[in-house]
Amino acid sequence: MSDAIRYASQMIIPEIGVEGQQKLAQAKVLVVGAGGLGCPALLYLAGLGIGTIGIADDDTVSIANLHRQVLYTEADKGKPKAIIAQQRLQQHNSTLNIIAHTERVTAKNAAALINDYDMVVDCSDNIDTRYIIDQATAAQHKPFVYAGIRRFEGQVAVFNYKGAPSFTDSFPDKERFTAEQDCATAGIVGYTAGLVACLQVNEVVKCVLQLPGVLAGEILTVHLQTMVMRRWKLWV
Repeated sequence: MSDAIRYASQMIIPEIGVEGQQKLAQAKVLVVGAGGLGCPALLYLAGLGIGTIGIADDDTVSIANLHRQVLYTEADKGKPKAIIAQQRLQQHNSTLNIIAHTERVTAKNAAALINDYDMVVDCSDNIDTRYIIDQATAAQHKPFVYAGIRRFEGQVAVFNYKGAPSFTDSFPDKERFTAEQDCATAGIVGYTAGLVACLQVNEVVKCVLQLPGVLAGEILTVHLQTMVMRRWKLWV
């Protein structure tokens, strides 16, 4: 199947076109975490035609997570998420370069992992990982698309983009941030993850295509129960 057929619907958008589609095909994006945020983000990144997609996750599929981790089935229980996600995405689009990293992103390996990519999409559920990603992307001057979710709420921002503030600068109080973002004890509905992941993918597109409106130095919050969405300036 040619790109002209596969991507026809998005290539007619003036902001994308043939040139933009080529930029998407040349982009290399690392997704950290193949869970509630990672699954829909990966699906839509592949759908866009992002040429190289890395998946970093050391966890296995659990039945308790299937309500939000839409790439997996009951038959995948106990299998490595990164490998299963890689297989599903290759079935969706065999022309893409999908790379599975079956390891947790740590302070020791972050720089090496991120070195091969243009930007990082944080879909982790681990606060420590977010600070590690931030430090590594800041050092390599690469964008870091962040998202956090809990219950019916989500937030998205882009850090380290063209001199914009870092995650660490914006949230220096790690203990307070951890308490406010604890999805494990607060709970989550699956579609919150899906919507917020789509907002992350939208930021990837804007970064790759150099479109205006990137959430750099700002944070977007959304509450699905009240249907209120706000865009806030980050003061650092």
